[in-house]
Amino acid sequence: MFQFAKNILLDLIRFYSVSGEELSISMFIYDMLIEMGLPVKRELVSRGVYNIIVNDSSSPTLVIASHIDTVKIFSLPKTEDRYIYGTGSVDAKASVAAMLLALRNLKKLPDDVSFAFLSDEEDKGSGSEHYLMKRKPRYALIMEPTELKVCFAGYGALEGTMLVKGKRMHPSISYTYPDANAIMRSIDILQKLRKIFEEKHMPFTVFAMNCGSEEEYSTPNICMIHFDIGVPPRTKAYKVFRLLSKVASEFGFEFFLKEYSDPFETTDNYIRDAASEAYMETFKKPISTSIMVSWTDANNFALYGSKPIIFGPGSLEVAHSDNERVLVDDIVLASSFVLKLITKTVGET
Repeated sequence: MFQFAKNILLDLIRFYSVSGEELSISMFIYDMLIEMGLPVKRELVSRGVYNIIVNDSSSPTLVIASHIDTVKIFSLPKTEDRYIYGTGSVDAKASVAAMLLALRNLKKLPDDVSFAFLSDEEDKGSGSEHYLMKRKPRYALIMEPTELKVCFAGYGALEGTMLVKGKRMHPSISYTYPDANAIMRSIDILQKLRKIFEEKHMPFTVFAMNCGSEEEYSTPNICMIHFDIGVPPRTKAYKVFRLLSKVASEFGFEFFLKEYSDPFETTDNYIRDAASEAYMETFKKPISTSIMVSWTDANNFALYGSKPIIFGPGSLEVAHSDNERVLVDDIVLASSFVLKLITKTVGET
């Protein structure tokens, strides 16, 4: 199992599959599943973008799902000891490899269990939304890097861009006009926003800034700040939006949003008990849980009425980085958990 997991993950990483360009990897997965003798179909999401679905059903009891797209390439595949490195290795091709390994080891795929290899999670989440427009799964295991912990809840998000205005002026005199220096205003505003939102347990982060140029040798007339605000479980995105609107008016900046999503929390005892039992049998210890701090396809599943949980190999800490890596042994363990969960949810496989 170790060698299969290692080889298939390396194969998957070798496919260029940035969101919107998953055609080649989807065809590869489709061919592999056909070779396994499984009932599989391609589902068109948009031009050249497909979901791959095993044992398709309009209302499965359980669907096991992950995504096949990645962010832009930061690092190439390599092996070191029992680790595999490369963009997508942990987010989320290790989970895809675990799903393929589980399917390879299934004695019989239950009629009411589907597997879904979804596109476009990193950009718009359209792969999972397209899947859910035609299907109503009762439960969903969404595979993402969780360090092999089970997440019964996940954050929502407000992601967007702030615009802080200023005036162009010679840098040597700009210190005398701090309210007209867009960069200095941005620094001051960001410090205040971080405190305001974190006091309410809403993580506030900036992941990109566009402002100024050393070639112009003047302060910029505007700073564009790309931000993400985590919406914790049991909090509505609408409430966070209203708070953001209030502070924007108070501090004098504009903003627009690219993402607006509610968090989710799965309280259903049946899937929680099934996951706990599957975890005990896989890891020989009580279930280890966490909360997913990033938006995932699980948010879409919850929005459409399914009851999702999140679990998978690897750590979110190295995802989207040039040091992305996963321990192959964790892929094997994750595939074992998948098989146990199927048994605990719908019966013997």
